[in-house]
Amino acid sequence: MPNNEPLASSPKSLPALPLVVAAGIVALGLGGLGGYWLGSRTSADQYKAGHDAGLNEAKQKVDAAGLFSSPGGMTVISGTVENVSGDSLTVRVPQTVRNPLAQPAPELRTVKLGEGAKVVTIGPKDAATQKKELDAYNEAQKRLSEALMAGERNPPPPPAPPTPFAEQEIKFSDIAKGASVTIESGSDLTSAETITAKVIRIQPSAPPTPTTGRAMP
Repeated sequence: MPNNEPLASSPKSLPALPLVVAAGIVALGLGGLGGYWLGSRTSADQYKAGHDAGLNEAKQKVDAAGLFSSPGGMTVISGTVENVSGDSLTVRVPQTVRNPLAQPAPELRTVKLGEGAKVVTIGPKDAATQKKELDAYNEAQKRLSEALMAGERNPPPPPAPPTPFAEQEIKFSDIAKGASVTIESGSDLTSAETITAKVIRIQPSAPPTPTTGRAMP
């Protein structure tokens, strides 16, 4: 006779199904989060790459237009001496890069003297020297005017006007912290962090401002 009794289920196989379902849900969740993270990372990288490419292209176009640059670059800069160490200076220079899309220039520059370079200080000439040079200038101007009035074919060249200041060469070690300097070089100094100078000029200090007021009794 056939056995009509219901088949007994295995008590050990039933708990495995919920675990499989739970594991599948966790796997789907992790896969979704991983895909979202990778997608977000890829989008961010693509955005940054596009942004950098566009910024670089705009910078090149501005540079090519010459709106913020001068022919030959900037060969003379001025600043304030922050430190003197051995054979080099640390000079703080105002921002020299004018292109707002370009990398800013360093504010602190290291300056060294090149071969045959010199350091000079600028000071006022004495009154006798200034008078002598001014008289010579006026005399040269007079001769030029007379030659032009006479219609000479080869008049003398116009004289250079005298300056009230004179340069005096000093030692590199004479440069003091806080001095205002002008640095000349044969290369473009716009973004140079280290400079080999041909001439360092120490600018004259401003005279002290006289104080006014009533004397104390």
